[in-house]
Amino acid sequence: MSLVELRQLRDRVGELSAVLKGREVELGELQKSLSVAIDSRNEQVAVQAVTQTRDRMESIKKTISDVDEAGKKAVSIADTAAGLATGLLKLVEFVRPLL
Repeated sequence: MSLVELRQLRDRVGELSAVLKGREVELGELQKSLSVAIDSRNEQVAVQAVTQTRDRMESIKKTISDVDEAGKKAVSIADTAAGLATGLLKLVEFVRPLL
C-alpha cells in the first residue's frame, strides 16, 4: 500500500465531504484516520483506516439518493473511494505472503 494511494483515498474522502453536507464530521474523522496511517507508515494502521473507509463508503452509497446532481456526484466519489480502498486491501493481501 503506497503513500500516494493513501493520499488519493484521503483526497477522495475530502471531495465527498465537500459534496455531502451534514457528513463533514464523519468524513473528517475518516480523513484524520487516513492521515495518521500516512504519517505513521504502519501497515496495520493503514489497513484499519482503509477498511474503515471502504466500509463507510459502501454505507454512504447505500443511503444517499442519486436523484439530484449532488447525489450523483457523491455516489460517484464514494464509489471511486470504495474501489480504491478495496484495491489497496487486495494488494496488501497479495504482498503480505511474499514478505
